[in-house]
Amino acid sequence: MRNIMTTEKIRRRKTGLFICAVILSLFSSMSKVLVPNAVFDQLQNELGLNVSLLASLSSWYMYAYATSQLFLGLFVESLGGVRVLFFAGITFSLGSLLFPLCSTPWLMFLVRIITGLGAGSVFIGLLKLLTDLYNERFGYIMGFSMFLGYLGTTLGSGPMVGLVHLCGWRMALLIPAFISLTLFLLMLLFMPGTAGPRTRHPEILRPLKEAMLQGNMIRLTLIDAFWCGVYYTMLNVMGRKCLEDALHFPVRWSALLLTLLTVIVAVLNFSTGFICRIFKGHYRQMILGIGLVGLAGYLLGYLTISRDGSGWLMALAYVLIGIPAGCFSINANLTKEDSPPQYISLRVTLLNVWAFVMIAVLGKCGGMIMHWQESRAVLADGVLHYPPEAYQGVFLMFILTGLISLYAAWGLFPQKRDDRLKI
Repeated sequence: MRNIMTTEKIRRRKTGLFICAVILSLFSSMSKVLVPNAVFDQLQNELGLNVSLLASLSSWYMYAYATSQLFLGLFVESLGGVRVLFFAGITFSLGSLLFPLCSTPWLMFLVRIITGLGAGSVFIGLLKLLTDLYNERFGYIMGFSMFLGYLGTTLGSGPMVGLVHLCGWRMALLIPAFISLTLFLLMLLFMPGTAGPRTRHPEILRPLKEAMLQGNMIRLTLIDAFWCGVYYTMLNVMGRKCLEDALHFPVRWSALLLTLLTVIVAVLNFSTGFICRIFKGHYRQMILGIGLVGLAGYLLGYLTISRDGSGWLMALAYVLIGIPAGCFSINANLTKEDSPPQYISLRVTLLNVWAFVMIAVLGKCGGMIMHWQESRAVLADGVLHYPPEAYQGVFLMFILTGLISLYAAWGLFPQKRDDRLKI
């Protein structure tokens, strides 16, 4: 009886820790889009950072995010989710608190790397606790967790822009930083006695190769990476600026549209189980259809800018672009169901790792494309406005990724294998 009670108490503490980690993931998701999106003009004017450097602030964060997930994903089975969340809470809280206090670019880069390491670790620790506590309801609980997490990008895209204008960018960024620190301190109350013993994990490269080098896994990873890469390039680098510069949206309306985009992504991630049941046995067609929706959004965005189209057309393009990005939980669920049990956590981790590598790559490329047009930008009211050609170039990059994604989806899940996926 004593062992049963002890086990139940540990499970209750892990459940409390899981809830805190889910809420913390809301702020780690918010941190992905806060810099430079919400403070783009402020950093450009106050510190003199050009668009390429601003994009690099986002890219290095994403590289650190992906690196922490890859490294900890290899060792999470031996470390356990509790130890990973302890590391995540320290690094993420520290980075979030320090960034608003920085005034030099090199220090900002360093702090963003620290924040990215912590944010990536939050996901890994959360995923491990999820598999430990709710393995039988993985898809539904993960969809709900992702929904709450993606609300962070919603808060970071619209409300934080308003908060920055209300109280300045430094104070606005300190508010979520202090909340994150409070959540970490609360997590410490649940951690005693829950970590468990460490186990040896002698082999690293063989599980990594076996988890990654498989046809469906490679294709799903490529598809998911491009979908997420485009979405976060929109949120972090050029989405709001494009609306304001090329289509003359007021700041509040551009922020509102990006907020709508994040809501769509959050709702779609929440609907994972329902969507997969609708398309049961036809998963390749589902992924192809989602990819076509995204490509239509990329093409519509390019044509709207090229032909001086209306803002409503661009708003529709943004909505279409958001739909594929809202399917990470679907891709994760398909990855889980197509994986041997010993590789589930690692494969879902790798899916997320490569997504954020691509986010960093496309974000940097988008910043470089805009930087090439910076000589033609016009300074008005303290804000640098880029020409339409800058955004046309970024949308052409998006179109290329959309075509590659469709090619990858064409060979995904042959029909005879679809019925094996029990979702």
